Amino acid sequence: PRELLDQLIQRESGFAREAGVELSVSVRSDRPLMNRVANIALLILENLVRNAVQAAPAGGCVRLSADESPQAVEFRVCDNGTGIPDAVRRRIFTPVVTTKEGGTGLGLALSQQLARSLGADLELIGTGPGGTEFLLRLPKPLAGGAVPAVSQALGG
Repeated sequence: PRELLDQLIQRESGFAREAGVELSVSVRSDRPLMNRVANIALLILENLVRNAVQAAPAGGCVRLSADESPQAVEFRVCDNGTGIPDAVRRRIFTPVVTTKEGGTGLGLALSQQLARSLGADLELIGTGPGGTEFLLRLPKPLAGGAVPAVSQALGG
């Protein structure tokens, strides 16, 4: 999780700096992630961070965290923007639903499909005048650490 979030910060720091938004990171998990899972999670988190930076006011902050529960590795992306309107919130993961002028409304729909393709969960935890929080939950079997079946079959 630390390596994934470090890579995410490296990719998105210029975008955040141009918007006048600070990115902060907290990592409380050292569980290794399988490469395929990490690459797809990175795509999802990039979309969430870009949305959060666009939602945060100049001088605002986007917080990224990685935590480990007994069942999963959890990534959270939180901004301190004005929140998502109720009409949009109910359909947040539906294609072509957007609050951005010129937006396609595909980012969150694709992100949720990517999460589902992994057997992971992507959800809107909360939104309101104090900001918005999304959670990407990777069940521990996806996170890694287990011996792959191919390796077991080969005696490794």
